[in-house]
Amino acid sequence: MEDILKNKWQKLDNMAKLFSLSNKKNTNIFRFTVILKQKVNKYILSLALNKTLSTYPDFKVKLRTGMFWNYLEFNKKVPIINQDNNNWNNCISLKENNDYLFKITYYKNILNIDMLHVLTDGIGATYFVKELLYNYLNLKYKLKKIEKSKFVNKNPDIIKYKKKNTKFKLKNNKIYQITDKINSNINNTHHYIIKIDKIKEICKKYETTVSEYLITTYIYALYKTKYNINSKKDIVIAVPINLRKYFKIDTLNNFFVCMNINCKTNTTLTFDNVLNQVKQEFKKKLNKIKIQKYLNRDICLGTNVIIRLIPLYVKKIFMNYLGNNFCKTSTSTLSNLGIIDIDKQYQKYIDNIYVKVKPVKTQKIKCTICSYNNYLNIVINSNIDDKKFQECFLKILKKDDLDIKLTR
Repeated sequence: MEDILKNKWQKLDNMAKLFSLSNKKNTNIFRFTVILKQKVNKYILSLALNKTLSTYPDFKVKLRTGMFWNYLEFNKKVPIINQDNNNWNNCISLKENNDYLFKITYYKNILNIDMLHVLTDGIGATYFVKELLYNYLNLKYKLKKIEKSKFVNKNPDIIKYKKKNTKFKLKNNKIYQITDKINSNINNTHHYIIKIDKIKEICKKYETTVSEYLITTYIYALYKTKYNINSKKDIVIAVPINLRKYFKIDTLNNFFVCMNINCKTNTTLTFDNVLNQVKQEFKKKLNKIKIQKYLNRDICLGTNVIIRLIPLYVKKIFMNYLGNNFCKTSTSTLSNLGIIDIDKQYQKYIDNIYVKVKPVKTQKIKCTICSYNNYLNIVINSNIDDKKFQECFLKILKKDDLDIKLTR
């Protein structure tokens, strides 16, 4: 497979086209952090990375500039592994990273894998991260791999999933934006760890799902700490939806759409009031018909005839403007990656795995949720100084008698 890629270029997927045109301040970056039981061995990690790239050659690429769109090309350079400088507020410098669209760093027993959304989405990155972990642990502890690598390389032509007569109308609702001033020198990270059984018990009491409960908590904390009551604008949370389970395919491509959960603020909000609104939004929007409409919207952005024929340098100007305005269609983003399932024989070497997403100019607070080994990880990232929102979020959870471990 690697030999084939050396002589070929690859098209960017539909969403990656748009991500590749965004300016540096709005580049979407997310990080997988793995807490190992023992210190990271850099030499073994480099061997494991080479082995992983031979299985997943779609990650051994660099971004190239074309006439109408950017594209991917085989990267002959060696990937770099560095010690972590604990400064995640910077973007990935492709020049300093040998042009790779992912970056690997470590510190003591902590392993970080940063990804640009141009390369893949959170689910696609999970395949790569798990393979890297398995290869590393196999080499370090001389383990025998139980399963063969799940080589996921079905890169579907997303256009074929567009359906006629499912038009999407973008509503021009007034969306509340967080007004705090950005501090480009900081990256506030609050990491909450909760037992899954306990939070499920609380959700059962409210007759709701974990996602609905946490989005409600998130919105209510925003309302209590960041909302200007005189604005009368909606609080809207963008929730990425994994399309793989709806279209029954595996792919390393970006394959998701965002569902907006709207919360009306035309009355004084209580937790129960917000929860009822969130439940209704999920009931109304989380279905195949609505998801198809979201997909049609995103396909149109990448396949519009007029946009396709505009030279790349003009597209960049246009897309930066469009990207900023598109991000303003929500107050914040909450991503739920679900369970990160690790093969049983490897679990004893790993304390925890969690994910976080870089906040941007238009969304100054972002949240990522995933679970590993019976624990739920909630990570809130912000690029503002004020921490009242994070403190309020924790306080609301504790009202339900949840036992929460907080790290930063």
